[in-house]
Amino acid sequence: MSSTTPDRMLETRAPVVEFAATNALLDLFTPSGWVDPHRSYAALREHSPVYPISSRSVLVTGYEACSEVLLDPRRFHVPDKDYADRALAGWRDHPAVVALYNILLYQNPPDNLRARRLLLRMFTGANVVALRSLFERHAAAGADLEPREQDGIADATHSFTTIPNAVIAELCGIPPSDIPFVFSLLDSAGFAYNPHNPPDPGLAAANTKAEQLDAYIRNRMLPGQRHGGGGIVAELARDWPAEDEDGLAGTIAFLFAAGAVTTVSLLGAGIAALCEQPGLLPRLRTDDALLASFVQEIVRYDPPVQLGTRFAVADTTLNGMRIPQDTTVLVCYGALGRDPAHFPEPDTFRADRFRTGGVDPRRILSFSTGTHRCVGAAFALTVAEAAFRALAQRYDSVRLAAPPQRENSSVVRTFTRLEVVAEPRRK
Repeated sequence: MSSTTPDRMLETRAPVVEFAATNALLDLFTPSGWVDPHRSYAALREHSPVYPISSRSVLVTGYEACSEVLLDPRRFHVPDKDYADRALAGWRDHPAVVALYNILLYQNPPDNLRARRLLLRMFTGANVVALRSLFERHAAAGADLEPREQDGIADATHSFTTIPNAVIAELCGIPPSDIPFVFSLLDSAGFAYNPHNPPDPGLAAANTKAEQLDAYIRNRMLPGQRHGGGGIVAELARDWPAEDEDGLAGTIAFLFAAGAVTTVSLLGAGIAALCEQPGLLPRLRTDDALLASFVQEIVRYDPPVQLGTRFAVADTTLNGMRIPQDTTVLVCYGALGRDPAHFPEPDTFRADRFRTGGVDPRRILSFSTGTHRCVGAAFALTVAEAAFRALAQRYDSVRLAAPPQRENSSVVRTFTRLEVVAEPRRK
């Protein structure tokens, strides 16, 4: 990714400050930036809340500027198929990228209205509350940080964070025996979610996995669902036009990924936070207000998804900067919750920040806002509450046994290794 600034975007900057901002930008896309991007976010936000990173792309780290982008769908669209045709030569030759542009995340109104309407109906607050017993059942089964015999260490990525996969599988009618296979396909096909421009060598494996996932959905899940069966897939299939199987399959794949990957990242971040907050876990057993605030604080402090993408529909300005038509606008969700103008002491994790009478949780934009707010936000928050409540019932504390390892991604904050020692609850 180039750090060259085009003449039409140049501003008067002190050379030392400009050098620091450029270094911060470059660090975001390195392994050190994947581990701790917040130093770079702060440096870039202090320098300019809208920072040009190439002749046709900018990174937005300021809360106000990001809100402006997210809340104005007339000026800023999500990249869709028409945009990809203009900007990504050869993208239709890669099944993984095609699958990406078939999901809700990369559709603008009116193309996204059917899927959003159906999914919002399924995941309204009332419906999610009705599913609470299902969430709690899987949380009780999965909140088990079983230590290895040889060293007493548990890897939370392979135990506790499997809860969302089990929940999504039951809701969608995926047999338990198929869960490892289906979600391994998601992990690989999700490579295309990162901002890669075809042809990228890594897309070959992602293409294969995307085709396998599509075949599983069409051949194993959809047959017979339009006229019978139960669960979310059957409900979607019954209300979906028969001639648009591509759209239906893409929506189901999106449901898998959004429901599982995002929530897994949220749970991992919560475990990491608990390791830094001695004495907090037992307080989550009976204090529901604190538990809800704790989960909201995770979403603010370490969002599951760090970057969202928009593009300028026409020439416009943002924070006084000229933004030409088709410029890619990277909305930095990871930076929004750390903006000191909106959240006091933003780099301090405060579990009670969003308790009644405190900061309004609606100010958190980590699940986006406006016409593209995450349809599964209530689902993710409620699953997380059930999971941490179950964890608190079983353990008194958790601590890190080794430095955590993150996914090699500047977009998704999933842990690949999160080794902890859990202290069982004293009876």
